[in-house]
Amino acid sequence: ELTLPTHTLTVRTVGPGGSAIPGVVVATNGEVGSSLATNVTLAPGMTASYAAVQDPGETTNSEGNATLALPHWVSGHKVKINLTPPPETQLPNTAFETEGLAENQTREIHLVSGVTFSGVLKDSAGEPLEGDWVELSGGSGSGSIKTGSGGAFSVTVAPGTYSWYVSGYRPSGVSHAAVPYYYYYRGEGLNLATSVKDELTLPTHTLTVRTVGPGG
Repeated sequence: ELTLPTHTLTVRTVGPGGSAIPGVVVATNGEVGSSLATNVTLAPGMTASYAAVQDPGETTNSEGNATLALPHWVSGHKVKINLTPPPETQLPNTAFETEGLAENQTREIHLVSGVTFSGVLKDSAGEPLEGDWVELSGGSGSGSIKTGSGGAFSVTVAPGTYSWYVSGYRPSGVSHAAVPYYYYYRGEGLNLATSVKDELTLPTHTLTVRTVGPGG
C-alpha cells in the first residue's frame, strides 16, 4: 500500500478592508519539485529522495479559503504560490513564498490595493508601438499587458520591486530603420511603491550597409 506523503497548505485571502475574498485562484508557480533533504517513505522499502507536483489552481470559497496538497519537504527549498483575484475586485495578482512543509499549514494572505505602471511605448523615431508586450515579475506578483491604441499600456500589480520585460515584433508598415523584426529588453529593480507613468522608447540605432560590386 503506497501512501503519498503530502500535507495541506490552506490559504485564506483577506482584502484591504479585512474581509474574506472569494473567487481567488491559488496555484503553484508551475511544477513544484524538490530534492528532499529528509527522505520520506511511501511504503516499506520505498523511500523517495525527490518529489514534484503541479496544481493549476484552487478557487477560494465564500470564507476566502483554498487548500492545496503539496509534498512533504524541509526548509531550504522555497515554493512560490500565485494568487489571482477575480477581475471585479480590481485587486492585483500577488504571490508569496513558503519554505518547508513538514506538517499541515494555514497561511493568511492580505491582498493590498494595487499600484499602476502605465504609459506609452514608442520606437526610436517617437512613433507608438501597438500590439507589443510590457511585463512585470517580482516576489509580490506579476502582470503583463499588450500595448493598445497609441502604444498605451497599464499594468496593475501589488507594491514592490519588479523585473521588467518589453518585447514584440515590428508592426506592419513600420520602417526597418525604426524597429527590429523582433526585440526583447529586460531589466531589474523597477520600484513601484506608488503608481508610475512613463514613456518607454526603444533604444535602437540604425546600421546602414552599403554594398559595392567588383567595379566599385
